[in-house]
Amino acid sequence: MRSIVELLACPLALFAQPAEIPFAEAQRNAVSQPMPSYPALAKEAKLSGTIQFEFAIDLQGRVANVELLSGHPLLISGAHDVVKNWRYCPFVLLDGTPRTITTRVGIKFDAATVSVSLVEPTSKQGAINGSEARMSGTAEPYLVTAKVLADHVRRTKWPDYPPAAKAEKITGTVRMRLAVDRLGNVTDVSAADGPPALTAVATASARQWAYRPFLRTGTAVAVTGDAYLTFTLNPDAQLPVFPGDEIDTLLDAARMTVRDLKIDATEKYCVEAIQRARSSKEDHSYTIQDALRILYELYSRAANADASKSEDLHIRLTAITAEQEQPNGFWTAQAEFGLGGVYLSQRRFQEAGEQYAGAIKLLEPCVDPPDTRFCSMLLGDALGYQAVVLYAQGKITESLPFFEKAVVRPDGAIHEKTKVVAMSIYFKVLAQLGRDAEAKEAAKRLQEYQQAHPDAAKAMRMAR
Repeated sequence: MRSIVELLACPLALFAQPAEIPFAEAQRNAVSQPMPSYPALAKEAKLSGTIQFEFAIDLQGRVANVELLSGHPLLISGAHDVVKNWRYCPFVLLDGTPRTITTRVGIKFDAATVSVSLVEPTSKQGAINGSEARMSGTAEPYLVTAKVLADHVRRTKWPDYPPAAKAEKITGTVRMRLAVDRLGNVTDVSAADGPPALTAVATASARQWAYRPFLRTGTAVAVTGDAYLTFTLNPDAQLPVFPGDEIDTLLDAARMTVRDLKIDATEKYCVEAIQRARSSKEDHSYTIQDALRILYELYSRAANADASKSEDLHIRLTAITAEQEQPNGFWTAQAEFGLGGVYLSQRRFQEAGEQYAGAIKLLEPCVDPPDTRFCSMLLGDALGYQAVVLYAQGKITESLPFFEKAVVRPDGAIHEKTKVVAMSIYFKVLAQLGRDAEAKEAAKRLQEYQQAHPDAAKAMRMAR
């Protein structure tokens, strides 16, 4: 129940009919809007950007039907769930009747200040901006994939679970073929397959959807494509009716169970999602990456929660990631790097070196996603730590090429603390090998780097 003070603080919004209202007007009714945390990987890569959501505000001022409009995949982690918990004062008609409305918001992530803030969405309210879409065919309507169709969603409405189907525990995915005109309106829906008890409500719901125009070389065109609605009774699912196929619902359940560190359940959902993604006719490469990210989050959080199980958890993460990523890549390297850190903290230098070597081998051919440096950053750190563990084992000559690669990496391709640790040992290695002039020059560069990066002083003390 809202307090009297809280209600008095709510401005009176006057509408004659359901409305999609501007950002600034919706903000006048905002009561609680906590910001999401800066995703760890995005923070490490110094990735900035703005994500935009559209959502409804119901009769009680609660947020519903949150839809992601745009944003980098590595910035959206967790933001959807935070926005769902925002609260507003109800919007009312002239006669005082509460009214459901929709609005849009932007959430800006600034790597320079490591801050997250609310901003006005870039597209003007009411303006529907189209975007280029990959499509096939020689004439309208062009064919688009389910992923492209989903990426252009502007407005959706999920149906209620049919009571009779729910009572009989009927679950499954309804695949629908949608026709969308040049303005983004759904003009036709037909059920391609799915449980008969669920197809009617699914197609009725899809007729109310709307999309941003699909552009082909700058011109809006009519398209057709498949859309999915999955009805599930899985208690771990966030929603009983989910926009996507069963692979998407598995990932949704994994996102729910990872919050409570349910290791077995989360692992089961992720592995099943990956296996189904590989056998799917649709492009589910993004699903595999999402599942691996969830697994990494799961085991990393579990290891932090119980240090005594850190080694076992990191070994399990490395094994499952290497098995599921196929071919091995960034997430397997990330897992091996984490296990190397566990061994390094235990002064098990040889085992740490084996993990860092494995990570380096995977990362050297790795290509960073657009606007990120995840592979580059992780490779720089792996090179630096591999140099350190070889030096700790007395393998001076073997450590030299790794030091040489680490200390010349630019900012953004290695963490500052890793680089200063490597630099602080590198000049000693040169001196031990009798390369005095180079050692003196390396010591000078270390001093200059520390002056330019004051926070590195703490890492220097740690290295000593």
